[in-house]
Amino acid sequence: MELTRMNILEAESAIVAIDKTPLPTKVSYYLGKLLTKIIRELQTISKKREELMNKYGEEEIPTDKDGNVVKGADGNPVPANRTIPVEKTEEVNKEFEAFLAEKVELSIWELPLSMLEQVKLSPLQMRQLDVFITDDTSTEDKKK
Repeated sequence: MELTRMNILEAESAIVAIDKTPLPTKVSYYLGKLLTKIIRELQTISKKREELMNKYGEEEIPTDKDGNVVKGADGNPVPANRTIPVEKTEEVNKEFEAFLAEKVELSIWELPLSMLEQVKLSPLQMRQLDVFITDDTSTEDKKK
């Protein structure tokens, strides 16, 4: 199945919801195989986001209102945050959007809608999953 990374990223919350839902063994097995491949691509997206933060981000050491370095409960300085400077935001966004627009080939099959009968998903989550689903329900089921 050919998808853009954006298709995959948009489906993330629905994928997480499905992944956490206890289902019958055969359905869990089938979905587990499918979700593993999708989750791998989500990890690739996350790595790219991290690369961009490292490439364009600047370390910002947390300080209090007096300019003192903030310390954690253990007395050690709180780790620095990485932020994208405003002047680099457009460049970062363009690069990330181009990455998300790239098509990827996932060796997965369309998910039969009937397999999700026991999963509670919002209409938004169903729309997010639309590129992965095939409607295998009968005409009678669609009338309900």
